[in-house]
Amino acid sequence: MALFRLLVMFAILAGIAGAVLYFSPDPIKEKVLGYVNGSPYIPAEIKQEAERLYATPAMKREKLITELTENLSQFQAYVEKTEPGTSSTSPEVALIARSKEIINQVLKINADPSAIKQITDALAAKVLSGSNSCPTK
Repeated sequence: MALFRLLVMFAILAGIAGAVLYFSPDPIKEKVLGYVNGSPYIPAEIKQEAERLYATPAMKREKLITELTENLSQFQAYVEKTEPGTSSTSPEVALIARSKEIINQVLKINADPSAIKQITDALAAKVLSGSNSCPTK
């Protein structure tokens, strides 16, 4: 009976911790998921499920871009190996190189703040500065 109580209490605490983590800010989620993924004692199934539930869009995007880059590198190596006379000017290798350039451009664009973000930041700074430039009468 004591073991059953212990298991029920553990399930309740895990549920509460999961709910708190779900609604926590993104930096906290990233730290917790980094700890979970780095732990050798947690099974791979739990790691995958935790990532599915708690990963932020930025983390998912980064993982997919990394996987895409690795796949393109492997594909380029495969093309160069299967066609021994392949030069860097062949259409296949050129397409792969262009795809890598596109990925780098997308990463660069994502790093820069968008126009909407800049406008909302400027508006928020104006509102928070307390200047009352709008007439009230």
